[in-house]
Amino acid sequence: MDHCKRQRIQVLGQLLAGCVLACAVLLHTSASAGVRYIAGTGEPAIGFPENYIYWIARNPSLGESGHVAFTGAADTSVFSTPANTPAVWAGMPGDIRLVIKEGDTIEGLPANVLFEDVAYESNYERAAPVVTSYGNLAIWASLKGAVVFNSSDQALLARRDGIFSKVIRTGDAAVGFAPGTTVRSFRAYAFSEAGMAIQGTVGGVDNGSALWFWNNDSLQLLAGTGGADPLHANCTIN
Repeated sequence: MDHCKRQRIQVLGQLLAGCVLACAVLLHTSASAGVRYIAGTGEPAIGFPENYIYWIARNPSLGESGHVAFTGAADTSVFSTPANTPAVWAGMPGDIRLVIKEGDTIEGLPANVLFEDVAYESNYERAAPVVTSYGNLAIWASLKGAVVFNSSDQALLARRDGIFSKVIRTGDAAVGFAPGTTVRSFRAYAFSEAGMAIQGTVGGVDNGSALWFWNNDSLQLLAGTGGADPLHANCTIN
């Protein structure tokens, strides 16, 4: 084998090895326990039929209690078509479970509005799940089926007691704003046992940005563009 061909093979091997590492979810617990393997491309996909494997595993999150969550997709081969099934897995190491997959229904949404995938937080990266200290879970989801807003219908979902439910969805009436104002998009969110804080945009009768708080039961507007400033009398928030 000539020297140039051998170099090309070595470079290809390094690239393939890098891909395998990039598509694995690992957990480092402590110096004494070391690193634990959670999931990786090509391994059997938990919660799917026996012939399914992880097509990709990515965006891991870790709760204070040791609960792990990650997103990805399952398919019958790592070389399969885009017919792979996006999903989210969560649990303690050694007890990881499938918690939601493409086509599942969501509490608080019509039966014909389904989970499609985890939404893109940026142009290139899907949003990672958020895990609380008790192992409860939140995801930023894209929806499919009877969408009401546009082709990128999205919702923030919270999973408690093993069930995902809708917290807020694009197209919803914007809480705290004039009638006819709807939620247009999400920018960021934070989730804990206390609830969820949400940054988003609104449009319609009122246009601008908003901060809401979900107390595990209902939404409350904290601040919105054009709304009253709670700290300064006779002022509005721009």
